[in-house]
Amino acid sequence: MMKRYLILPSIFIFVLLLIFQAPAEAQQAQFTRQEVIALTPEWEGERYPDGRPKVPEGILQRMKKVTIEEAWAVLRGE
Repeated sequence: MMKRYLILPSIFIFVLLLIFQAPAEAQQAQFTRQEVIALTPEWEGERYPDGRPKVPEGILQRMKKVTIEEAWAVLRGE
């Protein structure tokens, strides 16, 4: 039989873990069509029904090869 002085700290730690556990889900930002258009005002081409710009597939394939460091270097230059 466990002694009382071992049970109470175990229960306390268990309760703390339940209280302070972080949600495992990622945040999902959902913008309205108008918000997306307001965030991308310079786009003059076609858009998807939700407002996102329709970017040519060739550009998307090239962008997959860009590293985060390269992208930030360009953004800092702008």
